[in-house]
Formats: sequence, structure tokens, C-alpha cells
Amino acid sequence: MPRYGAGPIVESVTKSTHRWAPLLVAIACALLAAGCGPVMSESVRRDRVAQRASFDLDCQEEIEVATLIDASAYGAMGCGRRASYVLHRCGDLHEQSDCIVVLDGKSE
Repeated sequence: MPRYGAGPIVESVTKSTHRWAPLLVAIACALLAAGCGPVMSESVRRDRVAQRASFDLDCQEEIEVATLIDASAYGAMGCGRRASYVLHRCGDLHEQSDCIVVLDGKSE
């Protein structure tokens, strides 16, 4: 009479799966720590720069945010004045609340 059971194939698959489990847990933790949550869009970055420029330039008119100067720097213009800003922690791997807009230079 044949014997039915887990057999060597199932035992091999089970051992193989257990070997990868710590790696899969480590990858999941790394993704969560990297901030794989909501990403910050370009329009939100520009809005942040415009809000900061309105204060720095003492300008209540609409602020025009220029094209990117480089990967994390923007130019802003309003009320006849210009300023440049550098964004920190505003990349796609950061949440919106982490974004900091820093005045890099101002011209009158």
C-alpha cells in the first residue's frame, strides 16, 4: 500500500521558503523606512516655494516660480524682486511634511 504524506519535494520547498523569509522581512522594513508613502509632486514643491517667497519678498501679489535651476533649486519672482530656494527632503522618497524650503539668495 502506497504511503501518502508531505514527501521530500514539499519538505524541500518548505526549507527553501524559510531560508528567504528573513531577507523578505528585511526588504519590507527597508521599504517602509524609506518612506514609501505619499510622494511630493512637482506642483506641491512649487506651491511650497511660492509660499516661502511671498514671505521672504514681502509680496502679497502672485509669486511666479521659475523653472528648476537644478535638481533641488527653484527661482521665484514677485513685486520686482527675485529669490532662489533650495529644497531639502522634498524628493519622491520623502513625505510632504518633511519638506523644507530654504532661501538661497535674494536680489532687490
